[in-house]
Amino acid sequence: MKSAGSALSINPHFSAHKMSVVQAFHFMWMRVSAGMDCVWFSVLTKDNLHKPLNRSNGLITLNDTCLVKHLVKILLTLVAYTVLLGFILFPALLSAAAHAANVQPATFTMVVNMAPATCTLDPSRTKLRQCQEGFSLTISRLTPELATKMDPVKCQAPSADLPPLQKRVVERVMPDEQLRQQEWQRVGGCTGMTPVIYYRTIAKFAGKLRVPPELNPEKSIVVQRDALSSQLIRLNPGLTESAMQLRCTSSNRFQLPLLTEIRVCYTPQGDFAACPESPKFNCPASMIVFQNPD
Repeated sequence: MKSAGSALSINPHFSAHKMSVVQAFHFMWMRVSAGMDCVWFSVLTKDNLHKPLNRSNGLITLNDTCLVKHLVKILLTLVAYTVLLGFILFPALLSAAAHAANVQPATFTMVVNMAPATCTLDPSRTKLRQCQEGFSLTISRLTPELATKMDPVKCQAPSADLPPLQKRVVERVMPDEQLRQQEWQRVGGCTGMTPVIYYRTIAKFAGKLRVPPELNPEKSIVVQRDALSSQLIRLNPGLTESAMQLRCTSSNRFQLPLLTEIRVCYTPQGDFAACPESPKFNCPASMIVFQNPD
């Protein structure tokens, strides 16, 4: 990324953006010919650019030996500039091409967070809005499944500022500003999307997903993994068992593991798609859908 505030210039006395193309060409031509022992073009301006070349408009006739000598020097100089620019630009172009090739995910994985369970298991989350206000289901992130592993350092991007109306829509499924910004820095910047498109996609995918009442109980209940999977498939035409993953977390405080995540996979167009092989289901046959007591 280029830093702002600096203008590209060839030397301290030349600023390309302040000169016409003809003037810039004249400057470079005089630079190439500087120090030569034969006389070269004296002035090349818009006024005499299209006039016949003769002594009156600045051209001194050269003998054949001098002309060949200068042409060779000019060609060698141009070759040197070309090689130098190649060394400077090629790595950046190669990196950009590789990044563009990677930011074309075949599928996305949307992670649905069971807020009461994660808020109870992780005390550091208790001050989050989703924990304070009693959200049952929230979206943690939308992860692109890329050909190469994401590097969070390279994915860092400016903060995800959203228009006020879109922000209110997104808050319904991702209520915490802090978590949204963290996930944008860690994951969203790797999608090749702008923040507006990234969160619009999340809202679209989340709006399509239908969940059974067992995932929003009035109190904690024990559910059967296969029955819950069947309910999700029945409510969402096109969803298959391979397009979702149930994730559970064990705790000494509870006899059974708590359901903490439901991962659902989509194509970029929003259709359900098979999830990556890892991680697979880790929930046992029976699990708890936790709900905080009133």
